[in-house]
Amino acid sequence: MQRASWRGQGWRGTRVGGLLCGLLFAGLSSAASLQINPTRVEIDQDSRVVALTLRNSGSDDANVQLELVQWTQVEGEDHYQPTTELLATPPIFSLAAGSQQIIRVGLRGTPDEQRERAFRLYVQELPPSAEQGFRGLRMMLRMSLPVFIAPVSGKSGPELEWRLRRLSVHEVELSVVNRGNGRAQVSELSLEHRGKRLVPGGMAYVLAGATRSWTLQSPADLADDAQLALTARIDGVQYGSQLSVH
Repeated sequence: MQRASWRGQGWRGTRVGGLLCGLLFAGLSSAASLQINPTRVEIDQDSRVVALTLRNSGSDDANVQLELVQWTQVEGEDHYQPTTELLATPPIFSLAAGSQQIIRVGLRGTPDEQRERAFRLYVQELPPSAEQGFRGLRMMLRMSLPVFIAPVSGKSGPELEWRLRRLSVHEVELSVVNRGNGRAQVSELSLEHRGKRLVPGGMAYVLAGATRSWTLQSPADLADDAQLALTARIDGVQYGSQLSVH
């Protein structure tokens, strides 16, 4: 089986970057407007506590709750479970309109010796007390921020192997295995064959030791030994390779 590989350069310390996931629950009314910075948390032996700033630029006060979960990937799926290895403070607070709150995320345990570990910080807006005469639905904001704990060794980075497998006459599976000790952030992913592009879309993290896969509709003229051009942006760096269908 032909494979395409990519090895990251590794990194050290705390960086600000990438991902802010907002899950908007059904609603028609929301007077609070929350923004957080940074949108990614990185902790290491030298920086065991990281501060974030949450701002309420809306016209109403907001009640906010923080939650931390461990983040793993099994067979291409994200899994979350409660954790006590990290602490987020203050866990519950009120944020007045036009004000800001410093949030601190700290490491309570010991980092892994060799591999980066991943967590998620949920910043959840809580429903306000019921207002007399209000009949609409309210929109509550939930933000999910990635939190990464560097290994004791200090350096971590991805090492990716790409594969392309035929599932049926009409479908192929693109998969990537991360054999490195740090995550990869994959975006702008696409495959091209004879001018036709297959685009999974979106952005995805591939955690250390994990696998991600995408099922794509294949062109009708795709031969068993066809070569497809793979392009992606990995941790902000443009990447390209050729993959064979197997």
